[in-house]
Order: sequence, then C-alpha cells, then structure tokens
Amino acid sequence: MFMLISGVVLLLLVLYVAYRYRPSRRERLIFAERGSREAALNRAASQTVQRYLAQEKRNESAY
Repeated sequence: MFMLISGVVLLLLVLYVAYRYRPSRRERLIFAERGSREAALNRAASQTVQRYLAQEKRNESAY
C-alpha cells in the first residue's frame, strides 16, 4: 500500500514540475516563429542551389 501511495505522490510531483516549468505562451510563439523562419531559409537556399545548377547546365550546353 505504501508503494502505491508513494508512486501516486511521485507522479503528481512530476506532473506539477512539468506544468510549472512549461514554456510560456510567448516562448512557444517564439519557438514556432523560429521553426518557420528556418524552414523559409532552407527553401530559399534550396531554390538558390537549384538556380545555380540550372545556370551551370546552360553554360555547359553553350560550349
């Protein structure tokens, strides 16, 4: 019985700590914005590389 009670108390303690130290609304917005910004930068970089490779191909076919 003691093990059951101590297990429940431990679970409640862990849940309380997780709730207490969760990121605030502002931090969550910042993380989401950072993720979308990184995705946009990756897309832009990928497009730049594709453009460069297409230019290289055109230059090679010109010779």
